[in-house]
Amino acid sequence: MKPIRQEESCNKCHGTPETTLKQIIDKYGDKNAFHQKTGDVIAALTVSVPADYIINEAQESTYIFLGLVVAFFIMLGTITNLMMNSLIIKPIKYLSDIASRASMGEMDLEINITRKDEIGELAQSLDRLKLSVKKALDRLKK
Repeated sequence: MKPIRQEESCNKCHGTPETTLKQIIDKYGDKNAFHQKTGDVIAALTVSVPADYIINEAQESTYIFLGLVVAFFIMLGTITNLMMNSLIIKPIKYLSDIASRASMGEMDLEINITRKDEIGELAQSLDRLKLSVKKALDRLKK
């Protein structure tokens, strides 16, 4: 709320009935809005915003925020899925295929995984197993 105060220029019309223009007295009378002093609060300016507007804005902001959170988690899930597929699932499927083919007698298969993690260790172990089986088969043939 902002107070509206009587200014010096207001006294021309709102000072006293004796000093006010005759046209104003004739139109509005001489009973109200007189005898105010400069600096008196003569009115108050208020601004109100309907609660519906604020509630709708808050609700819209909430929906936008929730949409962004959902989009973030969808993107996070997609990225995680792609990473799991390329870093874990594909190499394990590849090693499984090599083991399956080796069990059918294809011992000259190359394992092209040179990683330094558990998948790399599994590839090295499978390669050693393949070489051991190949040597054992060669000894049996002799």
